[in-house]
Amino acid sequence: MEVAAMIAFAGLLVFSAHLFAGVFKRTAIPDVLMLIFIGFLSGFLWSILLNKFRTIQNSIFTTPAFVFVVFGIAESMGYSGYIAALAFGITLGNIELLHIPMIQQYIPHDPIALDTTERLFFSEIVFLLKTFFFVYIGISIKLTDLWLISLGLILAFSILIVRIPAVRLSMKRSIPIKDASFIAVMVPKGLAAAVLACIPLQEGIAKGELIQHVTYAVVMFSIILTSLFVFLVDKTMLAKLYAWIFSCFGKCPPDAVEPESIQVTGQLFE
Repeated sequence: MEVAAMIAFAGLLVFSAHLFAGVFKRTAIPDVLMLIFIGFLSGFLWSILLNKFRTIQNSIFTTPAFVFVVFGIAESMGYSGYIAALAFGITLGNIELLHIPMIQQYIPHDPIALDTTERLFFSEIVFLLKTFFFVYIGISIKLTDLWLISLGLILAFSILIVRIPAVRLSMKRSIPIKDASFIAVMVPKGLAAAVLACIPLQEGIAKGELIQHVTYAVVMFSIILTSLFVFLVDKTMLAKLYAWIFSCFGKCPPDAVEPESIQVTGQLFE
């Protein structure tokens, strides 16, 4: 019965996608809003259906399978499946914060979140995807085009430099100088940037291949620079430079009282 319900639900979603695809294309609704709506609705419905599907044997693959369904629905409607999947994940990961009494009085089960096993399973999938995707990035980078490589290196260095004033303006002054220095050199770009860089090329946008190659170069150099600067800030004279830059950090707030002072004060009043 549960399997039949799952097939019927997936079929209904696909049918609805094709039915309303033409309607949405003729409207002026922004793509992002529609994708957020699709991801939110799918995540909310799936959190309710999890109560049923967890009773099926080997049901741990049902959530990843449903993500592909959401992705396909968004793509068939002419939108980006990546953003829909992202909205689906955000909704499913924060389902405990969603309390809609108007809807919950008509549904038999309360929405539930992913359990520890399912989250661990997703983390393992992400690890495998990252491994193979970074191999793909390495294959796609053209070392023969020195201009693109140089541009990626310049942009990665620019991100590293801009990170310094960003840390000074955004972080609390109570953070130790060493921690602030490490935060300032943490600029690695990862899978999200690489995935989004593929979209212009897939959509046939002009200079899409250029955008992809430059982004891949930035991802590569940002990871290399982060690994290098973490070592330099920790083990070399560069630590003094960053300590001077973040000399305003590592100071306790005026109203903070050290534990030793509290202990001494207590002894005085005994």
